Amino acid sequence: MNKQSNRIILIGIAAMSTLTAHSQTKVTSKSLGIFELTSYERKEVFAGKLGNRVSEKLILKQSGKQYTLTFAAFHTRIAGQTVRPFCPGCPLEVKRGKIKGNTIVAERKDVVQLHEKDSKGHSAGKQ
Repeated sequence: MNKQSNRIILIGIAAMSTLTAHSQTKVTSKSLGIFELTSYERKEVFAGKLGNRVSEKLILKQSGKQYTLTFAAFHTRIAGQTVRPFCPGCPLEVKRGKIKGNTIVAERKDVVQLHEKDSKGHSAGKQ
């Protein structure tokens, strides 16, 4: 019985050491960078309480190379918050995703609009 209790204690210590050996900080992936929004296509269809069902296609440009970014259809009212369209003329940052040829694969939540007040198409009330 003494050997068995020692074995259990050793297993517990080993388990605790493996839990603390890993870093507690969240690993952040590198941003794909800042892109210029050259073309923006948005199709909306009424969907009742869910707001509108939206499909978006963006043509982005970075360092002279053109990329296509298409989002799957989503609803504009998600968890009580409204999803706003992108502001034409303002740059976008793709926080996470992959570049495959001339296509960017990313989720809508990973694309952030960087507003510039002096750019055309930007109005004071929008964010």
